[in-house]
Amino acid sequence: MPNVVASLYHDLTSETTNPPAWALDGRNWISFFMLILVPLCFLRHLNSLRHTSYIALFSVAYLVVIVIWCYHWPLEGMTKPGEVRLIHFTPDFVSTFPVQVFAFTCAQNLFPIYNELKRNSQKRMNIVIVGSIGTAAMTYEVIAIFGYLTFGSKVGPNIIAMYPSTSLFVAVGQLAIVVLVLFSYPLQVHPCRNCLDKVFHPGHVAVPPSKSKVVDEVARVGAVEEEEDDTSSRSSGSGSEETEEIVPEPEGDEHGHHGEMSAVKHFLLTAGIIVAGFTVAYLVDDLQMVLSFVGATGSTTISFILPGLFYWKLTRDDFTRKSLNLSAFFLMIYGICVCVFCLSFNIYQIIQYKGTAHLEEAL
Repeated sequence: MPNVVASLYHDLTSETTNPPAWALDGRNWISFFMLILVPLCFLRHLNSLRHTSYIALFSVAYLVVIVIWCYHWPLEGMTKPGEVRLIHFTPDFVSTFPVQVFAFTCAQNLFPIYNELKRNSQKRMNIVIVGSIGTAAMTYEVIAIFGYLTFGSKVGPNIIAMYPSTSLFVAVGQLAIVVLVLFSYPLQVHPCRNCLDKVFHPGHVAVPPSKSKVVDEVARVGAVEEEEDDTSSRSSGSGSEETEEIVPEPEGDEHGHHGEMSAVKHFLLTAGIIVAGFTVAYLVDDLQMVLSFVGATGSTTISFILPGLFYWKLTRDDFTRKSLNLSAFFLMIYGICVCVFCLSFNIYQIIQYKGTAHLEEAL
């Protein structure tokens, strides 16, 4: 936001003075955007965030246009391209690999999406998965290839920051990144809140409000039908024969619970997530390091370790799926290796960075 403000301030005004000091402090903008984020984070359904998601997708499309345009028609003041190599491994690859894993981590929203589909079949869910992962992969590839071909070995970790912010065309793109990150945050609060609910109350199954009424109605109709069947069977039997009455079990999970999360719990969990997220955003400057740690731990667990573990345990006695079962086991082992190796490398980088900083300070 400070770069966006500085660029728009000089492009849209005739003044030669600098923008106000408060507008050049990123933490002020973080505090301001919380006013927009808080109401969105308290929404109960992913469907309620569809309009903000449309805006975020438009922002992604605009970024793709910038990268392709600047490759074919470079802007004035752009960095001269460095050497372009087909394959080149460096130690930085280890720290950036978890970021790539994090980029495809969207499994945490699968169940809410499935519950909110009007016709939630496996076929439709496959279309959602292939469409979302495929679109993301295509977007990443286009930006990565054209961005690297534009700057070569001089490319930075944030591709949009490589373009001169004096251009209004690029400044709007930087604003698009702000919008993209802003509207992505509520999409992560939703599964985080549900997971915390399961941690604190593992026996409770929260049914979406749109489905809870249907569940209650199905339970009521089922109880009435079983009662009618029981009545008819007793009337058709002999008078002297006693028939044991069958009491229908209540619908719901194995603990007999169903229904949506209470308002108090919903408020407390959401408020806790927002406060924790705001604190991290306000205090941490190096976003790449944060993503490296998140990718090495949470993303590898969600994407590799848990899917492999679950499938392996569920099908290990099914000899017809032996090859898939073995593949799932190796996926779990691969995820554990990635988690341990990348996490250790990130810790090593922090220790090395602090050691270098102390040495420079001493000199």
